[in-house]
Amino acid sequence: MQSYHGNGAIGSTVLAKVAMQIGVAVEELAGSIKDGVLAVCVGLEVMQRMMQEEVNEVVGVKGEHNKERRAVRHGAECWVSRNSPT
Repeated sequence: MQSYHGNGAIGSTVLAKVAMQIGVAVEELAGSIKDGVLAVCVGLEVMQRMMQEEVNEVVGVKGEHNKERRAVRHGAECWVSRNSPT
């Protein structure tokens, strides 16, 4: 009786082709993911710079003293809440 999969050599050839196609697809997917992550990182960098520029417009450049300043810069320094147990 002939086996369902036929000749083992033919099956291994087909399996090798499928494995190669899967490998190529995975490499393309990995490249796309890498490109996507890079795009997100660039986008976040642009957003950070835009936000920093807006803060500079409102409160002035960091390190410059301005007696008439009405706004303060927060978020870059480490602080502890007064209500914190530590």
